[in-house]
Amino acid sequence: MNPILVYLDPSEDNLPVVHKAEYLARRWQAPLVLFSVVFNAALARSLSGDDSSKAESQQAGFLREQEAKLESFAHSLRERGLDVSTRVAWCKHAWTAIERVVSEQTFDLILKGTHHQNVVQRTFFSSTDWDLMRCSRLPVLLVKDAPWPEKGMRLTACVDPIEQGSAPRMLDKAILLQSRVWQDALSTELEVLNVYDPTPFIVYMDPPVPDTTPITEALADQHQEALDALLDETGLPRTMGRLEAGTPSSTIPELVSQTGSHVVILGAQTREGINRWLIGHTAEKILDRISCDVLVIKTDQSGS
Repeated sequence: MNPILVYLDPSEDNLPVVHKAEYLARRWQAPLVLFSVVFNAALARSLSGDDSSKAESQQAGFLREQEAKLESFAHSLRERGLDVSTRVAWCKHAWTAIERVVSEQTFDLILKGTHHQNVVQRTFFSSTDWDLMRCSRLPVLLVKDAPWPEKGMRLTACVDPIEQGSAPRMLDKAILLQSRVWQDALSTELEVLNVYDPTPFIVYMDPPVPDTTPITEALADQHQEALDALLDETGLPRTMGRLEAGTPSSTIPELVSQTGSHVVILGAQTREGINRWLIGHTAEKILDRISCDVLVIKTDQSGS
């Protein structure tokens, strides 16, 4: 397996990220690359000034300090038998540096820490998190503080097989193929969740229908058939599928919380230009309401 890129934010507590990186590296027999980005605006201005030699020395000091922090993590992991290397970059925007590293070396996954506060049921994503989710062509795992169990880990893969077009269809397949990799390697329980909202079909009917039961039943049958077909195509048993009616932005986080899932797997199309600021209508709405770790699976705009 190719290495896992583990981004460690110099301003954050990175222990949860390191622990989960170790968990994955052991089960996948994968090397780890610990990566950090440092930058100081005042020092950056000095690098182009008259006293640039002093500024360059200070910059080197910044890089050495962060490299030492990474090596501290790496040393512990190496002592426990893992293959670990470290890299530090000087860059104003972390995403730019991550993108550069990914273009220079082949990775299978990016890990980064993020935060969830139960009081307000919101996850607080940094600009780097959003850039990774919107633009990275690699799967991105955003990890939170809650530890994973050694046994009994649960995954929830969210799909929408009734959506039209080749790109969404390919994205659903990518989600389930990645889910199978995780399930096989980590011996996890996997649930494939499809939440659909029947409300628009009922509320906006013209003329209104007194008894909507036949309509809701037909919609449920349609979605169940699509979900079953998707599971069949990807070689997963139909018993793994779960179909629920409701508003995806609220129902998915509720169900994920109820089942005690440790990782929820979502899809997003890689975008460019002005569309890079979007990752998908439903995903945008539910991301900050999910309290467990989030794995974002990508396809490009063509669905490949």
